[in-house]
Amino acid sequence: MTTLLDRFRRWYDYERDCNAKTFAMLESVPADRRGTPEFEKAVGRMAHLVAARKRWLHRLGHWPELPPIFPSGLTLAELAKLVDEAESVWVDYLASLNDADL
Repeated sequence: MTTLLDRFRRWYDYERDCNAKTFAMLESVPADRRGTPEFEKAVGRMAHLVAARKRWLHRLGHWPELPPIFPSGLTLAELAKLVDEAESVWVDYLASLNDADL
């Protein structure tokens, strides 16, 4: 039987897969197009999604400081670091839960 916690973990696995695909799409943009407003907007949107996840971790007591909701001016390397940090904490948090915690 699938528990609610199993579903949360599966949903987060799906989100991580979407993050990886989004990041791969961003990496596929040629270097000479990465300074365009459209590319910067796409990076900013991804950073916003990551910030939202970190803000939830903060509310749940698993992220030390409230991140800005609209990070801007990030490089792909900086974005990758933000994604990795957030995903790592979420995976650990979800792994530590049991059904009673929900």
